[in-house]
Amino acid sequence: MKGVLYTALVTVMNTQSDTSLAASPHPNYYLTAKGVSPSGGSYDLLFHYLNDTASVGYHWEYNACNGNGFAALIKTTIVAKNLTMTVAGKTYSNVIQTRLDLAYDLLGSPMDMGNYNYFIAKGVGIIKVRSDLNMMGVPIIQTSSDLIDYSIK
Repeated sequence: MKGVLYTALVTVMNTQSDTSLAASPHPNYYLTAKGVSPSGGSYDLLFHYLNDTASVGYHWEYNACNGNGFAALIKTTIVAKNLTMTVAGKTYSNVIQTRLDLAYDLLGSPMDMGNYNYFIAKGVGIIKVRSDLNMMGVPIIQTSSDLIDYSIK
């Protein structure tokens, strides 16, 4: 998005590293992700994972760029607010859960590719992400990424 300041986030897994960009022009929060999927296809996705002024049940839909050569469509829903969660031994309060449902546009018809659940703690940021991705209804990737440590400067 033009005119938005992003922060670079680097994820290293085994020998592969991916770079994501994060931005939070209040009240909206975004992540970008570029890389190569386990199936060998490339992806370039925009995740609008939070509008922190939206109520539980509110949702929005948008074109999230592309995945594996197809237009990626995402519907984000505010699932819960004011949760208390423990992640990696630390308890967080005032947590918001959002769910991003991902679909690829295949010849004008959306095909469900799975979902991402984001857990965001006020004053901290993303503390956990769970993903359940599938290919033609068959589960292919299930992940959970937990915040281990953080510092606010």
